[in-house]
Amino acid sequence: MHYAALGQPQDADEFITAITALQSKLRTSPDRFEQDLVEGATGGVAIVKKHGEPWIRVSPRGEQDEPESLVAIKAEIERRWGTIDPLDILKYAEFDTD
Repeated sequence: MHYAALGQPQDADEFITAITALQSKLRTSPDRFEQDLVEGATGGVAIVKKHGEPWIRVSPRGEQDEPESLVAIKAEIERRWGTIDPLDILKYAEFDTD
C-alpha cells in the first residue's frame, strides 16, 4: 500500500533499478547545470554576486494570460455585486468563517 502511494515497485530488483537510475541522475545533474550555466542555456537562471555573496538570480516570467476560470469568477461577481475586488470577498469570507 505504501509503495503504491509513493509510486515505488514492491519487487526488490525493480526498486534497486529505480534507485540506481535516480542516483545516476542526481550525480549528473549538477554537472549538467554547471555546463548549462557556462553555455547560458539555463532559461534565465544565473549565479551572481549580491552583497558579496553568491546569489541565484531567476529572470522574471513574462506576463501571462488570466485563467479563464478567474475571468468567469470576476464576471459573475461583477454581475451580482458590481465592481468589487475578489480579494476583498475572500478577506471578508475569512473574517466571517474564521
